[in-house]
Amino acid sequence: QQQVSAPGFVYQLDLMTQAWPQQQQQQDAASRSRPRSVLLYTLCSPAGCYTDWHIDFGGSAVWYHMVKGVKVFLAAPPTPANLEAYESWAGSDLQARSWLGVGLHGAVQVRLEAGATLMLPPGWPHAVVTLEDSIAVGGNFLMSAHLPVHLDIADMEQRLGVKPSCQYPGKQRSVLIRSQ
Repeated sequence: QQQVSAPGFVYQLDLMTQAWPQQQQQQDAASRSRPRSVLLYTLCSPAGCYTDWHIDFGGSAVWYHMVKGVKVFLAAPPTPANLEAYESWAGSDLQARSWLGVGLHGAVQVRLEAGATLMLPPGWPHAVVTLEDSIAVGGNFLMSAHLPVHLDIADMEQRLGVKPSCQYPGKQRSVLIRSQ
């Protein structure tokens, strides 16, 4: 973690970093009251891997840097129509027998090769295809400027019955702290 970190803009925009200033982080680390960070992770994927359509937890923004390999992201803006289509698909047996991409509007395709970084905005439904064995570093973060999107996705997660362990860690607490 000393050699790899999230891009500087991520720390500037991250609601969790703003909610827990640096001086508080050391104290919280001892008490374990600070939610686990999802700003930095490593993802290794074999060629041929496919991640079906999803919205990252809490509608979080995603930064993704390819160290090795090639991935293709298919992403659609979080318009009301696209979010409605996603929720209908994710909350039914359609997920097992249909491809959501045909029902989304304004979708874009991004090819990410070694050395490139992608910043996926909050709330964008997306699917990912791994074309070559890949190693990536990335992270998720919430942004105060996109709080309505995060709250809408959190409400959707509740309607879909997403388990708390699969939701953004500490989101409710950070939203309350930031709004004070």
